[in-house]
Amino acid sequence: MTTKTEKYGGLKIKNKEQSSFEAVLAMLEHPDAMLTSVSYKSLSGFLFRLDIPTNRQTPPFLGLNASGTALNQPVYTLVFKCSLIDDVTSRRPPRIRALKIDETHRYKKQVETLKDFTQEAAIQQHIYLNTLSPNGKPICLAVADFSIFDSAYATTSFIDLLKSKVHHPERDPNAIAMLEYLRKILIRHNDLKMGMISMELAERRTTAAAHGGVLSLQDCKRTLAQIIIMFFRFQHINFDLHAGNVICTQNTSYLIDFGRVVNLQKPMTKYFLKTYRRGFHKSYHFEYTRLANISVTDFYLNKKNENEVIENLQNAIEFIKNVDITKNCEFTKTEFRLPQMQHLLDCVFKGGSVYDHLLDIAHLIREMTEAPTDRSTNALSRKAIRNMIQQGRIFSFALEQDDDEDTEEDEETEEETEEETEKETEATTKSRKRSLSVRFQTRKRRLSPSP
Repeated sequence: MTTKTEKYGGLKIKNKEQSSFEAVLAMLEHPDAMLTSVSYKSLSGFLFRLDIPTNRQTPPFLGLNASGTALNQPVYTLVFKCSLIDDVTSRRPPRIRALKIDETHRYKKQVETLKDFTQEAAIQQHIYLNTLSPNGKPICLAVADFSIFDSAYATTSFIDLLKSKVHHPERDPNAIAMLEYLRKILIRHNDLKMGMISMELAERRTTAAAHGGVLSLQDCKRTLAQIIIMFFRFQHINFDLHAGNVICTQNTSYLIDFGRVVNLQKPMTKYFLKTYRRGFHKSYHFEYTRLANISVTDFYLNKKNENEVIENLQNAIEFIKNVDITKNCEFTKTEFRLPQMQHLLDCVFKGGSVYDHLLDIAHLIREMTEAPTDRSTNALSRKAIRNMIQQGRIFSFALEQDDDEDTEEDEETEEETEEETEKETEATTKSRKRSLSVRFQTRKRRLSPSP
């Protein structure tokens, strides 16, 4: 019986004869490798960090260097996202008990489907490779490896290996609690599997935000810029972007969890459309269409377009916030709550000059997306990245697409959405005509002579 399956990620592997999981395992089996907990508050994921010493021995992975010009930086740190996986498509994933960290803190957890977990890794890797180009400033971490373990291998071998790398259990009891929780659930539900997405972290220094802390103002602005890039370049919105899903280094920040991402190119459900209208008194489709013709380059500032850029930024952030709220309302089947990205919004829009903060976000968008002009040859152009993938220097797996079978509900939703937009446009036109008519009649009465 196969104990694991794997797909390749977006890092360069030094030894092309070695699989990506073998490279991860080589780092794990380093005698001085150390595993620490990062986060356990996500609904389905458990985040860990693996560090190996920076000695003369070059590790198996090579990542993006500090100048963003080539994949030649030795990777001494990996981030693991572990989840419980159900690959039985004919049923709903089973309910599991809450994670108990101590006597007072319990966290609800759920099982992911194999399809969703695979799609999460594929989306992250797709976004990494497509924002790595053109200037070496990706908005998320590279996927180094994607693996699925059956319960027997996970509970008898792999989890034990991970536990052996927690050097100081008394200092990091959360790591042991998370690993033991995974083991107990897999023993109780032995038809489940354990999935692991391994991500690179070339720069070892990280801030408290990676451990659920508070983001700085600059980190918030950079993260909002990355969210906007993700929306306008990929038509994706992550509706789980709280501070714990942003990892910060000394020089930048990265998005690290793509488990709850909505693809806006696909039809929305009736529930979503009605909830959006009820909550914001606007048509989702009308708001989305209004932003559809804007590209990332439209946020590049010049002397003439400053006010237009600021207005577009405000509209985009408001729309993303509204989708965040509505998707979470649909996802949890609860009433409206604050968006997951509320901390980012508070940082930028409360206190200080909002206008100046928005200008900074526009500058960051340009900084992260504009092609370099000072290099004779761009080592990270789209063509160069494509060639490295074809040559096997970067391992990649294709972004999985959903089946092309459109359900009747989706077709009805599209028709209803178009009707909503037409009705809203017509209502707006009629309202303007009535307003003009009233103003004309009033003026007429004022100008007519008294009897």
